[in-house]
Amino acid sequence: MSLQEQDEIRVGGRPFQPDSALSDRDMEPVTGSVEVQIPAQELWRQFSKPHKWPRWNRCFFWVWNRSLQPGHRLIWIFQPIRWWYLYKMPAVARIVEVEPESKITWEVTVLPGFHAIHTYFIERIDEKSCRFGSWEKASGWSFRLLRKFWLAHFRFVLKKSLEGVQTLEKEYLELKADSAGIQEKRIRWKYVLLTSALVLLLAIGGIAGWLYLTYLHPEEIRFAPGVTAILNGGSNTLVIEGDERALIVDPKFPPASTWLRKWVSKNVNAPVQTLINTHYHYDHTRGNAEFPGARVISHSRVPDFMRESDPAWWSAIPFALPDDLIEKGDFQLELGAVQVTSRAIGPAHTQGDLVVHVLHPDAEIVVTGDLFINGFYPFFDLSERGTDLAGLISTLRWLADEYPNAIFLPGHGAPGTASDVREFAAYLEHLYVGVQRVAQEGLSESQALSEVKSRQWNYHFLPSFHRGGLCFATATSNVRWAYQLITETVPPDHCRF
Repeated sequence: MSLQEQDEIRVGGRPFQPDSALSDRDMEPVTGSVEVQIPAQELWRQFSKPHKWPRWNRCFFWVWNRSLQPGHRLIWIFQPIRWWYLYKMPAVARIVEVEPESKITWEVTVLPGFHAIHTYFIERIDEKSCRFGSWEKASGWSFRLLRKFWLAHFRFVLKKSLEGVQTLEKEYLELKADSAGIQEKRIRWKYVLLTSALVLLLAIGGIAGWLYLTYLHPEEIRFAPGVTAILNGGSNTLVIEGDERALIVDPKFPPASTWLRKWVSKNVNAPVQTLINTHYHYDHTRGNAEFPGARVISHSRVPDFMRESDPAWWSAIPFALPDDLIEKGDFQLELGAVQVTSRAIGPAHTQGDLVVHVLHPDAEIVVTGDLFINGFYPFFDLSERGTDLAGLISTLRWLADEYPNAIFLPGHGAPGTASDVREFAAYLEHLYVGVQRVAQEGLSESQALSEVKSRQWNYHFLPSFHRGGLCFATATSNVRWAYQLITETVPPDHCRF
């Protein structure tokens, strides 16, 4: 049957006008109807189930309501008027009238400056057929502001609604012999599978994009002339350019370390002669291999820790192991006007950490490695080379007191202040004290999860690759790891560095 647009709709032989029609002339109604060979009561039976509208009316993506009741809210989501338009439009309306087997009218007033009336109607022709139509009109300043879009949208709704009823007619005629009337269309599994696969691919792509932007996408922050932080892609990195040589703190790991080397060759006019590793973890150290010939400074225990934790990697590139070791105290370097001090720290994030203090005429920066993580839940190294929670807490408070005006470049996350370092120490103390109390009471690790609430800090989870898989630092894993450190009950298959 062909679609029929008309200026006047008649119901029961008289001109149709919704009871709550708009009085102004902002637009002529968008209206039309189609005759179908379906009894009016059968079409209403299908139409009165709004949650099923998306099955046959392709202007709807989703509808919440399961029935049509006057005075109730009708809540739904529209499809875009073109499939390539990247939106889904939610809508809320008040149902103002329902006449069974005849019509339904709703009113949209929730948008500022927008008032719309939409009526679907069914007119009985005879026992075997009926006419189905749609009438819609809008007014208001926000309607006029986007008039072109709204008119296109109303025409889209009209077209898809009338086409949808013709789809129901086809189904009814095909299944006419079935006394139950129009049946649900058989699921076409190949389309369901294709759609599911597409949704899955889009979801994976979205997650991958979010992970890239959050954790991998390099971000440059210039603290002072010649002093630049490169965030993400593993550890945060600090690049310092002197008059004749350059220094890098924590050169990331592949592939971000390769990107870092290319960035340095393009933006730094001095050769990289010195690297500093704040601790032994792979995401701070594997990038050493990108700068052969550079001296590598670290805590005295770091080379052994690197060999023990990752023997295959470091046996293949022994030249990239640290060769300038600090057992205790400070190690100072000068790069033009910039003074760089590396200080060995006692057991904290690991059993061998360095803090790097950078004093520039225009800025003071403290590179903490993973002693300080800003905005994310931290990893606890559960190996014998790893974390001392009490030492980590006291070290963080000492750093905040020692450098109250410095910019703190964390191992992961955005640069912070001494106040941020103190807040992170407070979180760790909350965790440490809570888990220690639970352990002293003889409660289990699972009980600790319910007793120690750390989600109140609103940090984000932090992923890391470990043994070929992903390991996540979260509120829950922090409680588990703290419990295992305090009770010395680390399972052999636990996620470790």
